[in-house]
Amino acid sequence: MKLCLDCHRVFPDEATACDRHGARLRPDALVGTALGSYRIDGWLGEGGMGILYHAEHTSIGRTAAVKVIRREFSSDQTAAARFEQEARSVARIGHPNLIDIFDFGHTPDGRLYYVMELLQGRALSAAMAERRLPFAEFAPLMLQAFAALEAAHALGIVHRDLKPDNLFLVERPGEPPVVKLLDFGVAKVLGDDAAGPRGGLTQAGGIVGTPQYMAPEQIDGKGVDARADVYALGVILYELATGRLPFSADTLGGILRAHLMDTPAAFSAGGLAPGVPPALEAVVAQAMARQAGDRYPSVAALREDLERVMAGEEPLAGPAWRERFHASGTLVGDLAALPVSTRVLPADAAGRGATLPGASPAP
Repeated sequence: MKLCLDCHRVFPDEATACDRHGARLRPDALVGTALGSYRIDGWLGEGGMGILYHAEHTSIGRTAAVKVIRREFSSDQTAAARFEQEARSVARIGHPNLIDIFDFGHTPDGRLYYVMELLQGRALSAAMAERRLPFAEFAPLMLQAFAALEAAHALGIVHRDLKPDNLFLVERPGEPPVVKLLDFGVAKVLGDDAAGPRGGLTQAGGIVGTPQYMAPEQIDGKGVDARADVYALGVILYELATGRLPFSADTLGGILRAHLMDTPAAFSAGGLAPGVPPALEAVVAQAMARQAGDRYPSVAALREDLERVMAGEEPLAGPAWRERFHASGTLVGDLAALPVSTRVLPADAAGRGATLPGASPAP
């Protein structure tokens, strides 16, 4: 079988060109084959480590997405372990705001794959590019993302690559969007640093995550915990509220230095999204504190303050928050107290994660 790289339609091997887009066909040995109970019938896209296919259950007709590790990574033990960890981590959490993974195995040529639900919709980043989302619209979406992360953190799993690309909005006519948190490919399993089949995933010479959303301790190579995800959520909230990233630069080094040394511009420095209450700025500042100990100690604490703002109340962010948690002795929770070493991986050249189910392929 051959595929058109523009429309993803399948053509017979003897075809030389797509009748819509010209000579943009490529062979793909998996299309038309069965992986377990699923038959691969099309191509959805590809990312840094995997290729995403459309599939259908051969007996009940259920459609699904199948992620297959790229051939060039299939013999890389670290990459393979990370790919397997993603599938196992998501399946272990089992939350409505995470994609459902229901099969795992090897292709006939020995590559790892897993089968997951096929999502219809778009990434939050695509929705943000289309229009400014009002506070009343984006705040409930973020609460759904918080819920998924609370479930992950409860099992000692830190995402480490939160960004609008990895928040997928499942859209159904007449219903509000449902958020699915994607791409646990660089997730950190706290306490899982021992060598072993899924341990020892460190690879020097790179950075885990996406620089625009990375916590300072990730950049410094220090231990990370749930508060690294809190920081990234603060960056996403800042971007949703202001329409811009808190830090930008012409170089990767410039972005990383800004996270380590600079303070984001105040909300008043530019136009805000419709309905953004002034109190949200304090919540974002608390979430994005440079020192992990000055942030919310958990996503649950961040969620509680965002819910206060949504209800028209004053958040605890700032002095009130610090006094409350220092007094109660819960400034650093169980997750934050775990000694964890950051594992690093050479970043994808384009700075992107895997292609989202149902989304257009990366250029």
